[in-house]
Amino acid sequence: SVKNAVEIILNICANTVFFSVVISILFRFAGVSRLSVVLGGMIEMTNAINKMCVLKNYLFSSSVGILPYIAFVLGFGGVCVHLQVAGVVRKTDLSLKLYFLGKTMHAFFSFAAAYALTKLIM
Repeated sequence: SVKNAVEIILNICANTVFFSVVISILFRFAGVSRLSVVLGGMIEMTNAINKMCVLKNYLFSSSVGILPYIAFVLGFGGVCVHLQVAGVVRKTDLSLKLYFLGKTMHAFFSFAAAYALTKLIM
C-alpha cells in the first residue's frame, strides 16, 4: 500500500509540474488575455486562476466579472486533474468518458450560474 501511495503521489506531482511548465510557455508565447487564461485553466487550473486574480483589473471589467471564469475553470478541473484521475482509476471499471463529459457539463453550468449571480450583484 505504501508503494501504491508513493506512485499516486508521484503521478500527481509529475502532472502538476509538467502542466505548470506548459501553461507558463502558453502565457509567454500567447500573451495574457482572457482567452489564454481560460485556455490555460483548462490545462492547469491553479496557475491560471492565480493569473486571473493577479491580472483581474487588466483582464476583467470588475472584481465580480472574474467569478464566472473562475467557476468555469474550477468546474472543468483542467487536463492536469483529468490525467491525475485517469491514473488513479485506470484499474477500475469507472468510465473516464463519462467523467470527462460530466466535468465539461459542470464547467458550463458553473459558468452560467456564476454569470447569473454576478448579474444580480452588479
